[in-house]
Amino acid sequence: MEKEHTMSHSSRLALTVSTLIAAFLLPVVAAAAEQCPQVVDRWPAGPADAVFTRTGRAYFGSGTVLTIGDVSVPSSPVVLGEIDLGLLIHDVVVDGQDAFVAAGNMVAEPGTVFWLDVTDPAAPVVVAAWQTPLPARSIAVGDEVLFTGLVDPIDPGHGMILEIEPGASPSSPPRITSVEIAGWPERLKVAEETLWVAELGTGARGFDVAEQGQLVELIHLSGNVRDLDAVDELLYLAEWRDDDPDVLRILDVADPSQPVALSEYRADKLRKVRIVGPTAYLASSPVESSIRLELVDVSDPSDPRREDVLSLGSLRGEAFLHDLAVANRIVCISNSRGGPWLVEDPPTGEPRLVGSFSTPGVTEAAALSGELLAVAGGESGLLLFDLAGAHGLVPLTLPEAVGGFAKDVAIAGDVAYVASWRDGVVVLDLTDSRAPVEIARVATDGPCYRVVLDGDHLYATLATGPYVSTAIFDVSDPAAPSQVSELQGGVLAVAEGYAYSDWSDWAGRCALATWDVSDPQQPAAQPSRINFFGGCDRCGLPWPDYPRSYELQPHRAISGLTLAGGRGWVSLGAGGLHLLDMSDPASPDVVAALAGLACGTSATAADRDAAYVATAAPSGLLRVVVSPDGGLRETGFIELPGYPADAVLAGTIIYTADLTAGVSALDIAACHGPLRPTGRRTP
Repeated sequence: MEKEHTMSHSSRLALTVSTLIAAFLLPVVAAAAEQCPQVVDRWPAGPADAVFTRTGRAYFGSGTVLTIGDVSVPSSPVVLGEIDLGLLIHDVVVDGQDAFVAAGNMVAEPGTVFWLDVTDPAAPVVVAAWQTPLPARSIAVGDEVLFTGLVDPIDPGHGMILEIEPGASPSSPPRITSVEIAGWPERLKVAEETLWVAELGTGARGFDVAEQGQLVELIHLSGNVRDLDAVDELLYLAEWRDDDPDVLRILDVADPSQPVALSEYRADKLRKVRIVGPTAYLASSPVESSIRLELVDVSDPSDPRREDVLSLGSLRGEAFLHDLAVANRIVCISNSRGGPWLVEDPPTGEPRLVGSFSTPGVTEAAALSGELLAVAGGESGLLLFDLAGAHGLVPLTLPEAVGGFAKDVAIAGDVAYVASWRDGVVVLDLTDSRAPVEIARVATDGPCYRVVLDGDHLYATLATGPYVSTAIFDVSDPAAPSQVSELQGGVLAVAEGYAYSDWSDWAGRCALATWDVSDPQQPAAQPSRINFFGGCDRCGLPWPDYPRSYELQPHRAISGLTLAGGRGWVSLGAGGLHLLDMSDPASPDVVAALAGLACGTSATAADRDAAYVATAAPSGLLRVVVSPDGGLRETGFIELPGYPADAVLAGTIIYTADLTAGVSALDIAACHGPLRPTGRRTP
């Protein structure tokens, strides 16, 4: 495949912005009919991300789906309508009967700004969709114009602000004004005649937007700014500091070009701030995977004072904060556990969690058993899909969540073994797939995140720190599993009496260790072979610390090993694919490698001569074949939302667990000749 030259930021952006278009149709997610792989079905869902609320309504993104809910009774929220936009939703603003959505997969691909008519909340309609050169991250509504912030996921020191003035009709090309900035525009807010931009980690900027078509920078406030809000002539910054406590900074911006500091309020790991009347609602993560809501009286901006604190982590368990919205004393908090959560702030008394929407967690792994697809759904537990009919992916409604915090799953017949991050190994009887029954649960020495089944033995990978290990269980009686031994490293695959484990280290070396497990009760004390792979740190993706970084950070280790037809396909978490000759299972040899592979490689579905590689940068599925000369060659690629974390092959269909965007089914029946490759930008 001929490699495309990467344009500079300025030329690439100028070229794309000049061709920004409006259309009635959604962006096409599936590949054209002649392409391979080709998306044939999607179950588009995921944890809630962007959230916007106004009296009686909540609007939030769940993966690629925009959901409209009724929160007039917050203890019993009701979903009114949904629409799949095909791209991850990052920000939502509603103005009257119009909703505006910033969307895009957080990799170096185009994004889209959507304009929807939400007059009928049960049937939202796309009015226009404007493609942007980079993922659209944030959005704000001005006077007859929109402002959107674009991010460059491969370069956190580069972002862009667009002013979009719609044409005379939705189908008319909009007028675009653009300016580049030196960071990611995490949040935009228009106050008076100033557009304020939270430039993630590098500060805040103010632009004069009094005149349409002119973005005139007035001020840049340096600092590790995570979020902001602006009301009238006051600016509120959520700022992290290295040597001092993190704070909420309050500034007088009556003259936006000369802000005056009024006060600071300590708030450790403050991520989100929203101002409603005299109250500042602060959402923070003082401890990893915790969420804290703090209400601060800012009626006197020079003397902010705490009113109430609610620790949601202690109420709902571990969760990562995504977004915050407030209206009519109802606080909506979107997070990695699904949600959004609904917190009531009564006129008298303390704030309390009163309800939540039910949305799926992240989808991390998949396994097949006949016509049943099982997906590890994080906080949602084990998700099951019926594949028997002609309707594609049919999710089964279960009486209750099963499997705990599901990270991985393996199936044998009617028994599923679930790697539960908090509970160890959970064993489920799937005889009635609509009502799974837990038949065993085995506590492990550390969080369990991978399971590999080989006959009567289960290999469970544990995060025991500082290195991972694998516990080996005898599951000849699935209802009574017992640990018989353990290995060093995380086992990726087992075959013909040998286990293959990730042997990577903190120095950035990726390695695969081969262990003799012909007697699983007494496995070899040392690996019989270690294969080292170069380029483990090749990508060097500079993912900054932001609310969703836990989902995106590439692992500098081996992320997957797939055995097929006497070959092994090794995918490296930070990018790279290696082909192993497994004719001697005790001593696998590297026979080919693919240079320049997309970064964030997570898993591979494969047969003997072709592999389908799940990648994060860009997000999608890459087809790689073994050439007649024994080398590896890319022959096709299709973009997918949500960073596919796993892929499994069944005949001519591949199922991917798309992490933050549900599950996809792709047909590879047409993959038999040269294909038109999709251009991919990698670091």
